[in-house]
Amino acid sequence: MPARQQPRRSADGRGDARVGSKTVRSGLLIAVLALVLGPFVARVSWFRFQLTSPVSHFPAHWVRPSTEVGGAAPVCATLSSGLEGQENQISFCEDAEMLHGPGLDGWALLSCDPGRDQWNTVMGPLQKPEGRGALWMYAYSDAVSSTSKERQSGTKLMNAVKPLRLSLEGLPSPYDFHPLGVAVHPMSSDGNGAKVARLFVINHQRARSTIDVFDLLSSQTSREGEKGEDQSGRWRAVFVRSLVDPIATHTPNSLVALSANEVLVTQDHLFALRPPSSLDDLTATWRLAVPPLSLLAPAIARYCAQLARLGAPLLARIETLLGLPLGWVTYVKFDDDDVNGRADSHHQTKIIARWIAFANGLALSPNGKFLAVASTMMPGIKLYEWNEAKREVVRLAHRINTPNLSDNIAFTKGASGIPGGNDLFGNAARLIGGGGPSGLELMRFARDPHNYTKRAHSWIISISPTPPKDDSNDDDDSYVPANARMIRQNEGFHVSTVYQGHGPVRREQVAASLDSETEDGQDWIGIASATSAAYDGSIGGGTLLVPGLYSKPGVMVCANVGL
Repeated sequence: MPARQQPRRSADGRGDARVGSKTVRSGLLIAVLALVLGPFVARVSWFRFQLTSPVSHFPAHWVRPSTEVGGAAPVCATLSSGLEGQENQISFCEDAEMLHGPGLDGWALLSCDPGRDQWNTVMGPLQKPEGRGALWMYAYSDAVSSTSKERQSGTKLMNAVKPLRLSLEGLPSPYDFHPLGVAVHPMSSDGNGAKVARLFVINHQRARSTIDVFDLLSSQTSREGEKGEDQSGRWRAVFVRSLVDPIATHTPNSLVALSANEVLVTQDHLFALRPPSSLDDLTATWRLAVPPLSLLAPAIARYCAQLARLGAPLLARIETLLGLPLGWVTYVKFDDDDVNGRADSHHQTKIIARWIAFANGLALSPNGKFLAVASTMMPGIKLYEWNEAKREVVRLAHRINTPNLSDNIAFTKGASGIPGGNDLFGNAARLIGGGGPSGLELMRFARDPHNYTKRAHSWIISISPTPPKDDSNDDDDSYVPANARMIRQNEGFHVSTVYQGHGPVRREQVAASLDSETEDGQDWIGIASATSAAYDGSIGGGTLLVPGLYSKPGVMVCANVGL
């Protein structure tokens, strides 16, 4: 038997070295590919969500009917101020907050900016900051307080109640006003019979963003004035101060008022589309928002800030499109004594939640146990356990996936009981949220918001802490069921559709059984590019308010709405 041939070796072992070198290179290549492609492979479902859209199956206008008003169909109307001039239009609205407290129950605060198509520090463009937005007080309870029979008969009672423009007094001059998120904390009387609340407004001014603080006053203690009486001056807001801070007003989006002197605010991006003019301020933001940088030499944080400024538009869009989790939530506490409106007056801040992809809407549960933060690019809602005494989050308790790109969120008022009796949030509340089914569609619409052939669709959802026993057929009465769109199903939470549509649309485009009217016979219903939703189950058989970021008209109100 011939001897086995041994492999030929070079005298100096270079053959083994070449083989070993190839193995090392192959290993390094595989490792690099794993690092680069691994996150993309792991996020295949996320990319599929972002790149596809169900809007071809969306209705023109669909609202979930209430089960508690004898089968009455939902009734909807779009709001108008009845005033002339662009700045008096209720259009391009971001937020709607249903208020509570003495003199506030039954009222909602609306945040609108008709110039958003020319000035938007979140999505762009940044062209004309000269226009002014406005805040509106709307007595929604009066608008839907007629009987169910009257609402179904096609009366225009809902349109008879006009939103009242809120007079802003004591603002410095000159002063830009481009409102985004708003929050109100009820307070006691000012001693003259006028009801007072503390009002917070995110204001994206041309030079920088601020949190503006006002005292909200009413000249009447009830919603009803004398017949024919001019109501335009019944509400006013007196300016107290502005807040400016590297981690509180970097890219502020949404607010929750904890007290008259405490507020929570989300920062939607680390890479700002419109960075602060001061490099020192931007450096401070980076050092505080990115913990590893605080451990390194200050020069490194400054270098990062310089890069962020140079590539601002591109980097902000990359952060959005890739869903980078770089947003956060900030706690702010301040004094309002003898500040005379100065933005640099004493205040304290701390970051309480980090690593949130496009941190957007914010809501505190009625029982004070949970802080909900909308992560638009997750897409979904992060639910944190909240320590009210320490004013900080304890831990991330739940991640709730949503079928829409979650924008503003709120806990419902006066809702009916939760299925299964699991009152996780208190007061039988559910979480309601606005948003759209497609981010790319919204970006396209934002570039040309007056072209309604490109309009962005709306999807309002309700989240219950107890899923039904059989989830397979639930929400199938909506045109696109929520569970068919979510990246993954939720355990312990159920998501259902409250509204789907691409309005405003003509009334004749929707089912004849839906009674929806607007003033002057215009017959426009629905809302485009919905960003928020607010719900009060104790009034009007279930009252729903929906603002639209690029919608004109900018707010829809519906009665006889179910969850």
